[in-house]
Amino acid sequence: MKIVKDFELKEITTFHLPARCAWFATYDSEDELRDLLAGELCKTNKVMQIGGGSNLVFTSDFDGVILNTEICHIDTISQPGEEVAVIAVVPDMELGRRNLELFRQEVEEICRKKQLSCAGVQVVTVPTDDRVATHVATFQKLLDFAADGDELFSCMTYGTKPMATALMMAVQYAYRVKENTTISCIVYGQIFRPGNDQSNWVASVYDMTALVQLDEIVRVLADRGVE
Repeated sequence: MKIVKDFELKEITTFHLPARCAWFATYDSEDELRDLLAGELCKTNKVMQIGGGSNLVFTSDFDGVILNTEICHIDTISQPGEEVAVIAVVPDMELGRRNLELFRQEVEEICRKKQLSCAGVQVVTVPTDDRVATHVATFQKLLDFAADGDELFSCMTYGTKPMATALMMAVQYAYRVKENTTISCIVYGQIFRPGNDQSNWVASVYDMTALVQLDEIVRVLADRGVE
């Protein structure tokens, strides 16, 4: 849980219009959300829950508390006993390997807490160069994990833009080729660092799922010659 006073809202909205809120609070578990709502801050101020900020415009300051979730998607959408497969696309560099170990720990903790059936994090290691052949190979490796009936979730946060594009292409290809496969959620995360004091850093998650679904609709309409 993190609470920031007098927060600049333009940092978390698509249009970056100037506006501030009295308090900005983030939480990464349901228990933290309950504590926030039960606390004096939320009881004595107006409260607004927001998502990633992509469909949000503030025309003036908000004199209250804005809540923003940092709960991991695998934690929120999974049900006890479900089988999940977690694939991490990791750049072949020290920072990538260090982040992978932290991610493994997080996944293990979530699977233990939610009693999920998971074989651990499966890794696709990607060279750090930007050759087309590298990203084609990444695309092909990711397709090896796809199966009929999958429900796909993807985080596009880390790596280079070409790597994120290869990941998006693999998700869309699996959706179109595999039987009864769905795209349930695609997100992009960002950390705002207004200074060196980490207590003022704020993370936001942007939901890109609607854009992917719109792209599929546009493709179908274009194939049919609809103007």
